[in-house]
Amino acid sequence: MPSMMKQKDFEAVYDPDVKLNILFEYTADIYELLCKKERDCEVRMGSCSDKFKLLESRKRTDMTISGVFGFVGGFVAGVAKTVFRF
Repeated sequence: MPSMMKQKDFEAVYDPDVKLNILFEYTADIYELLCKKERDCEVRMGSCSDKFKLLESRKRTDMTISGVFGFVGGFVAGVAKTVFRF
């Protein structure tokens, strides 16, 4: 990737073909960097998908356990209220 050219140096170039070549080179480098980042993200997402599935299944398990114990706790509280008559 070429180093960034100062604006004053760019304006000093009078040949339009040279300016277009400079702009094309910068655009191609930016596009290459963006594509590389997208490929890196796709690879990273592939490795993270298993972790996401594990977290989603754990979320369901935790919600199920808390729901069951909520019903059990409510039943115990109802029985205790009936037995002890507060």
